[in-house]
Amino acid sequence: MLDFKPRTEIEIREEIQKKNKFLFSTRIQHNGHKIFEYNHSNGELSEMKIDFIKEIDLKGKVSSRGRVYIKKDCQYFQALNRKNCIKKLKKLGLTNIKQ
Repeated sequence: MLDFKPRTEIEIREEIQKKNKFLFSTRIQHNGHKIFEYNHSNGELSEMKIDFIKEIDLKGKVSSRGRVYIKKDCQYFQALNRKNCIKKLKKLGLTNIKQ
Protein backbone atom coordinates (compact mmCIF):
# COMPACT_ATOMS: atom_id res chain seq x y z
CA MET A 1 0.00 0.00 0.00
CA LEU A 2 1.21 3.51 -0.78
CA ASP A 3 1.87 6.06 1.94
CA PHE A 4 0.32 9.37 0.97
CA LYS A 5 1.21 12.44 2.98
CA PRO A 6 -0.77 15.56 2.08
CA ARG A 7 1.51 18.55 1.44
CA THR A 8 0.57 22.13 1.88
CA GLU A 9 0.77 24.64 -0.94
CA ILE A 10 3.67 26.39 0.79
CA GLU A 11 5.81 23.22 0.79
CA ILE A 12 5.18 22.73 -2.94
CA ARG A 13 6.12 26.36 -3.74
CA GLU A 14 9.33 26.05 -1.70
CA GLU A 15 10.36 22.96 -3.69
CA ILE A 16 9.75 24.73 -7.00
CA GLN A 17 11.74 27.78 -5.89
CA LYS A 18 14.68 25.59 -4.82
CA LYS A 19 14.78 23.91 -8.23
CA ASN A 20 14.58 27.04 -10.39
CA LYS A 21 16.33 29.63 -8.19
CA PHE A 22 13.77 32.10 -9.49
CA LEU A 23 13.52 35.52 -7.85
CA PHE A 24 10.47 37.26 -9.19
CA SER A 25 8.38 38.16 -12.22
CA THR A 26 8.48 41.79 -13.15
CA ARG A 27 6.92 44.16 -15.61
CA ILE A 28 9.26 46.71 -17.12
CA GLN A 29 7.72 50.05 -16.18
CA HIS A 30 8.81 51.93 -19.30
CA ASN A 31 9.86 50.77 -22.74
CA GLY A 32 13.61 50.67 -23.14
CA HIS A 33 14.36 50.26 -19.43
CA LYS A 34 16.80 47.61 -18.30
CA ILE A 35 17.36 45.82 -15.02
CA PHE A 36 20.71 46.31 -13.32
CA GLU A 37 22.13 44.27 -10.48
CA TYR A 38 24.27 45.79 -7.76
CA ASN A 39 26.52 43.39 -5.86
CA HIS A 40 26.96 44.59 -2.26
CA SER A 41 30.03 42.51 -1.52
CA ASN A 42 32.28 43.88 -4.30
CA GLY A 43 30.41 47.03 -5.41
CA GLU A 44 29.95 45.95 -9.05
CA LEU A 45 27.05 47.20 -11.12
CA SER A 46 26.09 45.13 -14.16
CA GLU A 47 23.17 44.75 -16.55
CA MET A 48 20.94 41.72 -16.05
CA LYS A 49 19.80 39.35 -18.75
CA ILE A 50 16.03 39.04 -18.76
CA ASP A 51 14.01 36.08 -20.07
CA PHE A 52 10.88 37.61 -21.63
CA ILE A 53 7.58 35.75 -21.67
CA LYS A 54 4.57 36.96 -23.68
CA GLU A 55 1.14 36.46 -22.10
CA ILE A 56 -2.41 36.94 -23.31
CA ASP A 57 -5.04 37.76 -20.69
CA LEU A 58 -8.77 36.96 -20.83
CA LYS A 59 -9.55 40.23 -22.62
CA GLY A 60 -7.08 39.42 -25.40
CA LYS A 61 -4.45 41.91 -24.29
CA VAL A 62 -0.85 40.89 -24.94
CA SER A 63 1.68 41.67 -22.24
CA SER A 64 5.28 40.65 -21.74
CA ARG A 65 6.91 39.71 -18.46
CA GLY A 66 10.55 39.38 -17.67
CA ARG A 67 12.15 36.83 -15.40
CA VAL A 68 15.26 37.63 -13.40
CA TYR A 69 17.32 34.96 -11.64
CA ILE A 70 18.94 35.59 -8.29
CA LYS A 71 22.55 35.96 -7.32
CA LYS A 72 23.82 36.11 -3.76
CA ASP A 73 24.33 39.59 -2.18
CA CYS A 74 22.71 41.44 -5.12
CA GLN A 75 20.01 44.09 -5.33
CA TYR A 76 18.09 44.85 -8.53
CA PHE A 77 17.10 48.22 -10.03
CA GLN A 78 15.22 49.33 -13.15
CA ALA A 79 16.76 52.21 -15.05
CA LEU A 80 17.06 53.56 -18.59
CA ASN A 81 20.84 53.27 -18.63
CA ARG A 82 23.86 52.77 -16.36
CA LYS A 83 24.20 56.49 -15.56
CA ASN A 84 20.63 56.72 -14.25
CA CYS A 85 21.10 53.56 -12.21
CA ILE A 86 24.18 55.06 -10.54
CA LYS A 87 22.09 58.15 -9.66
CA LYS A 88 19.48 55.90 -8.01
CA LEU A 89 22.18 54.10 -6.02
CA LYS A 90 23.66 57.39 -4.83
CA LYS A 91 20.20 58.54 -3.64
CA LEU A 92 20.07 55.39 -1.52
CA GLY A 93 23.46 56.19 -0.04
CA LEU A 94 25.50 53.52 -1.84
CA THR A 95 28.69 55.24 -2.90
CA ASN A 96 31.22 52.41 -3.41
CA ILE A 97 30.23 51.70 -7.04
CA LYS A 98 32.91 50.37 -9.38
CA GLN A 99 32.85 51.96 -12.83
